[in-house]
This record gives sequence, structure tokens and C-alpha cells, in this order.
Amino acid sequence: MSFNGHHDFQIPRQIVQKGFVNVETITANKTIVNGDSTYQILTNNTSSLDCVIEPLKDGMMYVITNKGNQNIVIKDVNANTVATIGNNQSGIFVCDGSLWHAVLG
Repeated sequence: MSFNGHHDFQIPRQIVQKGFVNVETITANKTIVNGDSTYQILTNNTSSLDCVIEPLKDGMMYVITNKGNQNIVIKDVNANTVATIGNNQSGIFVCDGSLWHAVLG
């Protein structure tokens, strides 16, 4: 994507994203769907669990953190592994409209 060369959009104050954070202990596989919080802080102490990120929308983004002592495997809707997040690790996941990509994770 290219930009049109106009001046940058500037925000002169801090952004507050009310409702954008989900803090949850998971004991089974989790599916994130359109409308779920952008920031997912998950605790997994059960066993290695899957976290499926469903919506395929260009520009969609999720930040997922694992606070537990077991892995969380991030997968797309076709069960392809995007990344594995270990204890106290985080990942940033972005979608180009057809695939999820791990920017960090």
C-alpha cells in the first residue's frame, strides 16, 4: 500500500481504547472472533492449547500475551500454525485479508 503524500495524521494526546483488553484464564482452546478485544492477555496453565484467530480482514490486528506456564499455539481458521507463544511471551498478529502473519511471536 502506498500513501498519497499528504501530511501525517497527528494525535496530540494519549489514545484510550476502552474495552480493547481481555484478561482471561483459559482451560480449553479459544477462538477469537470479530468484535473480540484487540489485546488478549491469556493465562494457560492446563496444557498446550490452541488459540484460533478467525476474522480474515485486511488490517485486522491482535496482540496476544501468554501469562501461563503452558504454550498457546496461534492458528488460523484452516488450522495452520501461525506461531507458538510460550510462558511470558507475546505476539503481534496482523492480517492482509487472506493470511495471518506473526509480526512478533
